[in-house]
Amino acid sequence: FRLYSWLLTRASTQGHPLVMYLHPWEIDPGQPRMAGPWVSRVRHYRNLSQTESRLTRILHQFRFGSIRDVLLGGIEGIGSDLRRPQPGAAALVKEVA
Repeated sequence: FRLYSWLLTRASTQGHPLVMYLHPWEIDPGQPRMAGPWVSRVRHYRNLSQTESRLTRILHQFRFGSIRDVLLGGIEGIGSDLRRPQPGAAALVKEVA
């Protein structure tokens, strides 16, 4: 989560949007443990109990919006190229939504 915080701070100060994605298993410390190589188990299960509090802190610390808002230029304070909807952006968002 240090990397997320750093990336969000940097993107915000430079006026760029940033897309974040978490797998559902990354916020479930009670998930069943699967057998597998040691490296995979460490990567999947280490600090799972801290994920929710870290995510909550990031959600309070930064402002978030939808990809649709970015494509349609509805988010203030991001790069000028993205504030102006690109030709066909509305049609693209309608297809996705």
